[in-house]
Order: sequence, then structure tokens, then C-alpha cells
Amino acid sequence: MGMVAKSTFYRIQAEYCHDVIESFWEEKRSAVIAEVHDRSVVALGDGRMDSPGFSAQYCTYTLMDNETKKIMSIKTEDKRLCGRISTIMEREAFIKSFNQLKGEVNLTEVCTDAHTQISALFRNGIFKDSGVEHTYDMWHGAKNLGKKIHAAGQQKGCSILLQWNKDICNHFWFCCNKANTYEEFFRHNGCQVSNAIH
Repeated sequence: MGMVAKSTFYRIQAEYCHDVIESFWEEKRSAVIAEVHDRSVVALGDGRMDSPGFSAQYCTYTLMDNETKKIMSIKTEDKRLCGRISTIMEREAFIKSFNQLKGEVNLTEVCTDAHTQISALFRNGIFKDSGVEHTYDMWHGAKNLGKKIHAAGQQKGCSILLQWNKDICNHFWFCCNKANTYEEFFRHNGCQVSNAIH
């Protein structure tokens, strides 16, 4: 079976698909924004690269409403527009998504992975005085904690940590679920892990 040439495929895509898909997306997105417009919104965000490591050319950042689980913003960043530095693409795509939503909805909280550049935007950067709370998602938190415990368990005399890794991560999940603030998390639950290991 014959296939169309690459140039033909891209021409058909540009002439017949792009505008229709973009129009459909904007229509759906507008409906989601209208749905959440009259309430406080907690957005969940994450970026995805087109390939792993420093060879990534594109990063797509998505922000989703926590309550409805509907996508509110999708922004794609090209490495060529970021000074050819792939490590800042996620931050730049996040900034575009955040700015778009901040002007459209009552954004009260943004939950992301522990991306250091995004955290810096809220700690002492352009979003410091935005009035939006920045929090970390616990899936990434538990995953990173597990990696750190595993690495520590590889050290001489620390192999017992490997046996406790799963239990510590499960306890971390439990603590995150029960605590309403960082202080509560550490005050009531944080020291239990260290007591169990000793």
C-alpha cells in the first residue's frame, strides 16, 4: 500500500487539520473556563518533554482543574525560543500557562512537581506576590523520597533502609493525607519514621 510523501502529509495537515483542531480545543477550553469561573480554582500542573534528557526540543505544560479534572491550559515551548536551553523550557511553558489562567479564573493554588525553577518563581520570583499558593504533588514527593532512601540504603551500614523503604513511603503518603499544613505534617508525623528506624 502506498503512502503519501512527507511534504504532502505536512501540507494536508497544515491546510485541513490545524485550524479545525485549534478551533475545537479553544471551544472546549472556553467551556471549562466558564464552568470554573465563579469559584476558587486549584490547578494541577506538569510538563512533558518530547524526548528525555538534554536533547528535548519541545515541552508541553498542562494545567488541570483539581475538582473537575478538566484541562484548562496547554502550552508548548520550543527550545529554539529559550536560547536553545532545554532545561528552562518547562519553566517558560509554566509561566505562559499560569499567566493565561491567572487572567481568566480565580486561581488560589497551583500544585506541581518539585521543579526547582517553578518553586523559585513563587518563593522569590515573578509570582511571589501573585496571591496563589504553590504546593507540591505527593506522587512525585513519594517517588523522590523512595529514590533518596534507596540511595542512602546503598551506603555502608545503612542497608536496613532498603527494608523500610516501602513502609516509609507509605507512611509519607498517610501523613500527607492527614495533615492540612506543613507544620502539622512534621509535628505529628515526621519524627515517627526516624523513631521506627532507630
